Amino acid sequence: MDTVHALVHGFKPLHFVAGMGIGMCASIMYNFPIESVRRGMKYVGYIYFFTNIAVIAITHLLFTLKFILFPIILPNDIRYKRKFFDLLHTPDLAVFMGASSMSLTSMINIINDVRPHWHTFVWVLWWINFWQALGCSFIVFFFIMTSANFQESEKINSSTGRLIDISPTLILPVITLTVTAACGAHISINVSNGVASRLITMLILTSMMTATAVCLSFVLLGVIFTKIFAFGIPQYGNAFSMFVPIGFLGQSSWCLLTNSKNVSYLIENHGYEIIGLRPTVDVLDTVHNMLLLFGIFSAISLTSFAISITIYGTFSVMYWYIGWPKVPRNIIASVDDVIFKIKKEFIFWTPTMWAATFPLGTVFLSTNAIYHETNIIGFKIVASIYAFAVVVITSWCMFCSGVYFIPWYKEDRQLMENELGRGVL
Repeated sequence: MDTVHALVHGFKPLHFVAGMGIGMCASIMYNFPIESVRRGMKYVGYIYFFTNIAVIAITHLLFTLKFILFPIILPNDIRYKRKFFDLLHTPDLAVFMGASSMSLTSMINIINDVRPHWHTFVWVLWWINFWQALGCSFIVFFFIMTSANFQESEKINSSTGRLIDISPTLILPVITLTVTAACGAHISINVSNGVASRLITMLILTSMMTATAVCLSFVLLGVIFTKIFAFGIPQYGNAFSMFVPIGFLGQSSWCLLTNSKNVSYLIENHGYEIIGLRPTVDVLDTVHNMLLLFGIFSAISLTSFAISITIYGTFSVMYWYIGWPKVPRNIIASVDDVIFKIKKEFIFWTPTMWAATFPLGTVFLSTNAIYHETNIIGFKIVASIYAFAVVVITSWCMFCSGVYFIPWYKEDRQLMENELGRGVL
C-alpha cells in the first residue's frame, strides 16, 4: 500500500505528456514516409501503441485517485489536500490537462489507421475527445486566466517591472482544439460511413475548432514571445518547452489540407446541390483543384512557421546545454529537474524533453500530407527528418524515464515524496 500511495502522490499532470508523445511516435512508425523503413517500423509501432494504451490508462488512473477519489475517502491525509478544482487554479499544473486530451487523440488516430472498419468505435472515442478538448480550451483555460496564483504573481511582479511567470506550456490547453479537429478531419470520411450529414457535421465542427484554436493560439504566442524578448528564452530543461507552440501550427496545417480534400470528396460523392453546381466533369475538376490549392498553400504557410519555431527551439536547447555562446557548466544538472540531482558536464536527459515529441510529430503529419498531394520530394525529406527525430527522442525519453524517473527503490520514493510534497513540478 505504501508503494501505491508513493505512486499516486508522486503523480503530476505533467506525466500526461508521455502518453501523447508515445502515441504520436506509434502513428509515425506506422505511416513512415520511407517505404523500406516502414515495412519493419510499423511492427515496432504496434509495440509503442500498446505501450501508449498502458501509459494512458495508468496516468488517468493515478490522476483519478489523486485528485478525485483519495481526497474524498482520505480527507485528513495531507498528501491529498489538493482536489480537482484546486488543480484547475494552479496554472503550472492545469496546463497539462491539455496533454491528457492529446494523448487520447493520438490513440484515436492510430486506431483509425490500423482498424478502419472500427469506424463506430472511433466515432464514439472522437466525441469523447471532442468534449474533453472543449473543456480544456474553455473551462480549464478560463480557470488559468482567473487563477488567484496568477493574479497574486502579477501584483508581486508589477512593482519590479517583471512579467508574470509565463512559459510556452501556457498554450497547451488551447492546442487541444486544433489537435482534436485535425483528428476529426483525418477520420471524417471513414466514420461518416457514406452518410453525407455526418461528414458535413464533421467538416463544420473541425473547421470552427481550427479557426478558434489558431486565432487564440496566435494571441498567446504573442504573449509568450513578449516575455521571451523581454527576459530571454526559458532556461535549462525548460528550453524544451520552446517546441510546444509548434503543435497548433502543424495540426492546423494538417487539418486544413485534409478538410479541403474532404470537401472535394463530399461534393463529388454526395451531390452538387450542396453548392448549386451542375454535375459536369469540368466543374468537378475545377472545384477539386481550387480546394486542393487552397489547402496546400494554407498548409505550407503554417508549416513554414512551424519549421521556424523548430529552429528557435533547437537553438534554445543548444544555448543552455551545449553553450552557444558558452554557458558555465559547473551547475547541478538533474535528471528530472527535481528529484535525482547529479553533477554532469553535459546533460543527457530531462523529463521536459518529452515536450518536443508530440509537436515535432505534428510537423511530420503536415509535411507528409503535403508530399502526398504535391509529390515534391523536398517535403518527403523534411517529413523523414522529423519522423526520425520523433522516433529517436521518444525512444530515448521512454528509456530514460524507466531508468531514472520511476522510483524503483524505497529511498527514491521517500525522496520523491519529500520533493513533490513541496508542490514542485
